[in-house]
Amino acid sequence: MRHFFLLLLSAALHIAPTAAQVQVERSAKTVSEGEKTYYLHTVKKGETMYSICRAYGVSEAEMHQSNPILNDEVIKVDQVLKVIAKAATPAITTANAANSNTRPAGRTYHITKEGETLYSIARQYRITVDDILAVNPEVDKVLSVGVVLNIPADTVPATPSINHNEHIKVVEHIVQRKETLFSISNIYEVDINAIKLYNPRYFATGKERLKVGQALNIPLMLSGVKKGTATHTNIATSKECDNIQRNKTPFNVVLLAPFNADQQDNPDELHRSFRFLEMYEGAMLALDELRKQGASFVLTVVDTKFTDLDAILHGAALSNADLIIGPVYQEDFAPIADFALGKDTKIISPLTPIDSSLLSYSNVYQIPSTFEQQAQKLLSSDLTDVQKSNIILLSQIGNEDSRSIRNLYRQYLPHCDTFAYKNAPASKDSASLEQAKLQYECRVNAPTVKQVLYRGGLQPRDNQEMFLEVFNPNVINKVIVASEDEPFVSEVLANLKAFSDRYRCKIVVYGNNKWRKFENIELSIFYNLKLRLATPYYTDYEATPVIKFIEDYRKKYKTEPSQFAYQGHDIMLYFGTALYQYGRSFERCLPYVNVDLLQSKYNFVPLRLNGAYGNSDSFLIRYNSAMLEIFPYK
Repeated sequence: MRHFFLLLLSAALHIAPTAAQVQVERSAKTVSEGEKTYYLHTVKKGETMYSICRAYGVSEAEMHQSNPILNDEVIKVDQVLKVIAKAATPAITTANAANSNTRPAGRTYHITKEGETLYSIARQYRITVDDILAVNPEVDKVLSVGVVLNIPADTVPATPSINHNEHIKVVEHIVQRKETLFSISNIYEVDINAIKLYNPRYFATGKERLKVGQALNIPLMLSGVKKGTATHTNIATSKECDNIQRNKTPFNVVLLAPFNADQQDNPDELHRSFRFLEMYEGAMLALDELRKQGASFVLTVVDTKFTDLDAILHGAALSNADLIIGPVYQEDFAPIADFALGKDTKIISPLTPIDSSLLSYSNVYQIPSTFEQQAQKLLSSDLTDVQKSNIILLSQIGNEDSRSIRNLYRQYLPHCDTFAYKNAPASKDSASLEQAKLQYECRVNAPTVKQVLYRGGLQPRDNQEMFLEVFNPNVINKVIVASEDEPFVSEVLANLKAFSDRYRCKIVVYGNNKWRKFENIELSIFYNLKLRLATPYYTDYEATPVIKFIEDYRKKYKTEPSQFAYQGHDIMLYFGTALYQYGRSFERCLPYVNVDLLQSKYNFVPLRLNGAYGNSDSFLIRYNSAMLEIFPYK
């Protein structure tokens, strides 16, 4: 059945490119209305709403706001449009000022810095990559540091600013000794990411740590919005969202995925394509639910493996889209996100975190929560009271990845003292070991988190000596293992299990969601050590919506749903509901979207001020008495 379906895709999903649009010349005529200045642009033959907006660096939403008479995107030759004028800010720096007289007049210049891409620079100046390449034909798409770029005139660097509205109050907090971002966020009951967003001078790179005496801006929600959504800087009230008229006009949704419809005779390619076909099938069942509520949708499927990127960008599907899901791979996502930004269309990254160059794109939504967000939720769930438990942060000596994870974890722990274990002597008699055990049993809990630097490959007795020094038999020992390395994790867990059995020590391990994919660790050890972790996906097969979905999926597709089917359903149901209830500008009302998701929890927060949105929510699961269960977030 699926083989036949892919054959149909190969014939039906190709998108032909449209004719190239003419180059738009910016008008020099302006008019002032109050404090605002507008260009007066006369539409010429071949110009479109999109090409005009791109030429002036404005969104179509801004164009409609300036021209209320416009009912749709169809404009006429000789029609006069008002285009909001955005004052240019020169980007020329001291480094290239000396050569500025050799550059053409009417342009600004930008010197590339480390980590910048053409996409991030284009977004900064509110233009497209094609605009930059048009005036810099010699520039490669992969930039080097120090390249001087010509930037078309009258562009504006999009300097982030905080939109303080009537729903947010900002207070100042002076950092005290031993305070962490988590402890401060608990004081004010705001999300940690909200604090970072309102303090870009401290957290712009993501590497800075708090210092005593720092003054932090703390955003407080004044009314109507539940905790966890405070990072939205422009949230509507529930009453405002309830008063939005539901749109009966069909919404156009585009799903971009590599179905590989032209490789239906290749078993390997066909197998890989099934997961995206299953995502499509899950999305179709979600659309069935939405139609029963009175919503109307047209879903266009585009095979990104079969269809050329230029054909997709110039095709009718994206031009008319109200929502874009995909592409699933990042190499194609950036140019399509750039196109969608010009159309003021939301675009969803369904499977992978977005590239850092897209963080400033306010139309981008990232579905999977990041490792940092998962770590924050896991460690802040019940690791804050060091008086009632012995908290141990264990990382691998000499491993850079383990060090990075350890440093990330430390942001969300109350306080860390380093306990660097030195290798035990070559031999110890039984009396000395017994004495160590006695001292261990009499030990009182220190009010700090012990940071253990673990050296792999030690003899079992050496591991026991190390554990005897840092574990406390009188309380629960909560061990955070900062590693994604399977051999190292396997050794650590085996040694912890052996130590726990010998000394009857209570141990709970906190780990990484990637551990669930490890193939050489027995599942029983997860249960023995009561492993806890955060995961972006979890399905409760006893939940009524899940049971119904499985029944509907079996009936319609004659097979069992996979994780990708659940994913397609959740994305389509959530964002389809947002479109239907609140229209294309649904971001202000996302906190009030209430639907039954099958394997996800959504709470979208800006990943950067006025930038892309990321899902900050995840599930906390624990392996307890041979049973996997959800435990609540505190």
